[in-house]
Amino acid sequence: MNLTQKIKKKLHTVNHEELVHKLGYRNSDAGLHTIEAFMKSENIYTWLKNGHFDLHYDAAGFLIVLCKQLKIPQHLCEKEIAAAKQRIETFSRMKIPYITVRTNFKRTGESITTLVAMGSRLRISLKKEDFIEKNREDAISFVSDIVKKHYREHSGKLPLWGKITGYDFHLPDGTVMQCH
Repeated sequence: MNLTQKIKKKLHTVNHEELVHKLGYRNSDAGLHTIEAFMKSENIYTWLKNGHFDLHYDAAGFLIVLCKQLKIPQHLCEKEIAAAKQRIETFSRMKIPYITVRTNFKRTGESITTLVAMGSRLRISLKKEDFIEKNREDAISFVSDIVKKHYREHSGKLPLWGKITGYDFHLPDGTVMQCH
């Protein structure tokens, strides 16, 4: 059982009004709202990433006092918070990954408006979250599957742009890899 599950399990066994008072909230509504928000969070990482703040505690401060009140060892809480903060920092340094599609396009009088409108077909958006825990090899494998699927779905040709000649994968570290 991970820390989030432990905290949520213990929260189901205590009176939230009393807990909010023990946590130092003068306004029980704010404390109850924070507990409710934490219960909805997927894990410590998402709790910290979303940056909850209730004028009494920030997300990390709330976790620390909550663990203390729920008698969860402080070192477990601090270790999980440190790991989540490290992941958040890694995420913030990442560039947004994407794939550009290369084609044999030769302009033959298409209007700029048409080209701009169709330009989105030359870019495949990706999410940073999909790469945060992947090493380079796993990231390349993940993108390779996307590229193969895209090529198959479009039968190797994009309307207006023509035959697909390759793909460029823009990695989260800022480098670009060509895929053929």
